[in-house]
Amino acid sequence: MRTFIAAPLSAELIKKLATLQNELKKRLSGENMRPAWVRPEGIHLTLRFLGEMEESLLEPIADRLEGISAGFPPLQLQVKELGAFPDAKRPRVLWLGLHGDRRISDLAAEVKASLSDLPLEPDDKTFKAHLTLARIKETSGSASAALKRIIEEKHDEEFAVLHVTEIRLYRSHLKQSGAEYEVLKSFRLGAKAGT
Repeated sequence: MRTFIAAPLSAELIKKLATLQNELKKRLSGENMRPAWVRPEGIHLTLRFLGEMEESLLEPIADRLEGISAGFPPLQLQVKELGAFPDAKRPRVLWLGLHGDRRISDLAAEVKASLSDLPLEPDDKTFKAHLTLARIKETSGSASAALKRIIEEKHDEEFAVLHVTEIRLYRSHLKQSGAEYEVLKSFRLGAKAGT
């Protein structure tokens, strides 16, 4: 089973992201770019991608996540800074940054460290709190220039606030219509273990 650990978004934030995606689609429609837009309801804050794993690992992962989440209070992050990975000249991922509470990096690091002894796909990426809006399959120089202008225009724009009150263990079902996510278990931040 293909799994990951993430924080969900509120319905209000999902609606705002859908509006932003629609604006970006319109502004980029005449450009030679092939973005695969993430369905708004599928956008989440990924803390750790686990990849393919055995079902027998669900219980030890859940036990560790329960302990970690109990020790973290809820977090509040500003959703701002439109950007691209690796950069606007060679965009592969279009994202919104998350800022304001550095403990989100601590939470991601603790999740990663707690699972390091389990037989999971390695995760060598440096954590950067973000929400993926689209994956870009191909682009031209003029499309990259247009995207760069939009990124510069929206760089400091604040879109919303993300209240991180829980983390979830998800299963990903890959389909032709796009990935669908199943919540396997939820863990409230700041909750005492066993409540």
